[in-house]
Amino acid sequence: MKVVVRSHLTWRQDLSGELHLAPGVTVGQLVQSFNLLWGEDAMVVVNNQMVDESYELQEGDQVELLVPLVGG
Repeated sequence: MKVVVRSHLTWRQDLSGELHLAPGVTVGQLVQSFNLLWGEDAMVVVNNQMVDESYELQEGDQVELLVPLVGG
């Protein structure tokens, strides 16, 4: 299955690109494969929607890695 990743994490090497993944891979597993911590290193949006770590990626998904929002 093919997904497209766009990284906006300016402090990391560019992780953007087209990835070929096995069916059933979750977005949490994808984040882990980049050695990122969910919610601390990156906020993740799939197809312009917030998702949780258990979301199973689908063919053609657009994954965005964003800088997490912090502050008060």
